[in-house]
Amino acid sequence: MTSADNEVVDARTAMKTKKVAKLRSERATQLQLHVDAALIGDVAMLRRAPLSIATTSGGVDHRQRHYGPRGAT
Repeated sequence: MTSADNEVVDARTAMKTKKVAKLRSERATQLQLHVDAALIGDVAMLRRAPLSIATTSGGVDHRQRHYGPRGAT
């Protein structure tokens, strides 16, 4: 092989390497967008959750200790 052939091979290798790096970057970006969308969806779902949903504390309203039971006037 001549030095011109080596330069062509090096140029092709560089182009392939650059293309692979770009594809990996795009894939990572798409994954991050998917994760962000999932997190935003979970937050929005939690904001819409009614207060009557049972919680890990057994659904106890701890505010009544300070403010009295709900509905009391």
